Amino acid sequence: MGYGYIQYNPDYIFNYFIFTLFILWYRMVRTYKRKTARQSWSTESMEMAVEAILKGEMGYKKASTTFRVPSSTLERYVKKKRENAESVIDKTIGKFKSTFTVQQEKELVSYLIDMQRRLFGITMKELRQFAFQLAENNSLPHNFNKNTGMAGVVKQGGYEAKRGVFAHPI
Repeated sequence: MGYGYIQYNPDYIFNYFIFTLFILWYRMVRTYKRKTARQSWSTESMEMAVEAILKGEMGYKKASTTFRVPSSTLERYVKKKRENAESVIDKTIGKFKSTFTVQQEKELVSYLIDMQRRLFGITMKELRQFAFQLAENNSLPHNFNKNTGMAGVVKQGGYEAKRGVFAHPI
């Protein structure tokens, strides 16, 4: 029995469903757009707001609106600063912290690009081992696997898009 020009076939419908799910997953992961405005403030504006409150120039509400930072977060950082004058404003989202600083990552990327230009490109496995050795030799706290001696799997496409690094020779 047919429905219009296409015959009813359960396998066809199931395969189409699986294909559609795969396409949606593929597009979603690689084209994710952030939907929240959480932590959209800069650390510089937060530091200026904290200093303005500590000097007595402004209150919490006025500093919050002037420097465009959340008032509850501002209160928390002012409290930290009053307890410990050496405290630093740390802006991180999520559970995991980055192993390398931004400067260390830039040096690593420039080293890899330099090696690629000299025709000594390395595989992803070698890159993971190199990152592990770099963290170990510099005594950096990390969550890398010590049994395999490698860093975690690098999400290459996302890293390149975020950092502006290209996989192809320049």
